[in-house]
Amino acid sequence: MRGWKWLLIGMLLASGLHIYIFGWNSWTDAIQNKWIELRSDEPTSLVEIDRYMPDDSSQANDTMQARHSFVEEDQQLFLEEDGEESKSVYLGMKEQEILNTLGEPQREEPSAYGYTWWVYNDDWETYIQVGVKNGELVTLYTNAPKWSWNELSPGLNSEQWEEAWEQRESVSFNHKLGYYTFDLTSTDIEERPLSIVGDTAIQLYIDIHNNQQISAIRLMDTETLLLHRPYALKYIGQLPEAPSPSEQEWKDIEQASERQIFDIINITRVWYDLDPFEWHGEAAEVARGHSSDMGVNDYFDHVSPTFGDLGDRLQRANVAYSSAGENIAWNYVDGPDAHQGWLNSLGHRKNVMEEQFTHLGVGVIEKHFTQNFLRP
Repeated sequence: MRGWKWLLIGMLLASGLHIYIFGWNSWTDAIQNKWIELRSDEPTSLVEIDRYMPDDSSQANDTMQARHSFVEEDQQLFLEEDGEESKSVYLGMKEQEILNTLGEPQREEPSAYGYTWWVYNDDWETYIQVGVKNGELVTLYTNAPKWSWNELSPGLNSEQWEEAWEQRESVSFNHKLGYYTFDLTSTDIEERPLSIVGDTAIQLYIDIHNNQQISAIRLMDTETLLLHRPYALKYIGQLPEAPSPSEQEWKDIEQASERQIFDIINITRVWYDLDPFEWHGEAAEVARGHSSDMGVNDYFDHVSPTFGDLGDRLQRANVAYSSAGENIAWNYVDGPDAHQGWLNSLGHRKNVMEEQFTHLGVGVIEKHFTQNFLRP
């Protein structure tokens, strides 16, 4: 028995010495032989908290406020409203807590990743989407200027945010399923840098054509990040399984993406003192048709081999216009992610910011995105 004891101690000491001399990565390579590596296709164009909520509303509010004091600041988004006490929402927040803080959402919409977006779009300056899964908040997105994370908010230029942000080419973290490393390209670092604090992943979206200004912020737990996989990934262990939506579920997800893109682009327009777009249902049908055509026939272009260019397709659908434009995108995580891609591409950005365009139709089919802009 004593021999086994000393053998075990010797093995532990040898393992510790290996890690100390050669590092963690060498040790994990030694036991696993190699990383499993996933390359993310480039798009085209820790505090444990008791979540019990008492039935009594006054007790519920007191309990919620007490819990807020235990939530790490890195997990929260704060809302500053004139003349009102600041509000915050945070990862792990329960449904009732969200309702107590933000009220009823204007829309509840599905995503392709198993969570439901609660969309609050009644005010351009406080717009937010919160993703709820299994009764808890797992992700947040906003491009509205009154929300902030660690005093970083949409609208801050590079001089105001870069000192508070550590730019990294590689971001690693442990999760219950394994050990993961996301590798960021130079474009990723410039346009959508990533940081991880504890179990919280923070993505900044950067407007590269306006003084490297923060254009949006996304928070998510690391499991949601692994479902999104927005960067090249290598890992040891397993990946969480994304849901496989049915045909009807995809239709619901696609329509949700269309509405979210419409909201987000209008917030961007308001930022730049431009009139928001009006929704154009017929143009949306044409856009939807083009997204479907690209997916079915496996191409990515403004000109369809079957239905021609935008002018041909609008004419075929009897859509009257004096000027028109089109943006397309493929393989982005979701609508908010696609919007960032368009914003950072000068040709697409021109359509987003065009004063002459007054109407917009958006068509999404799975991960094909099309915007049709019009002036009737």
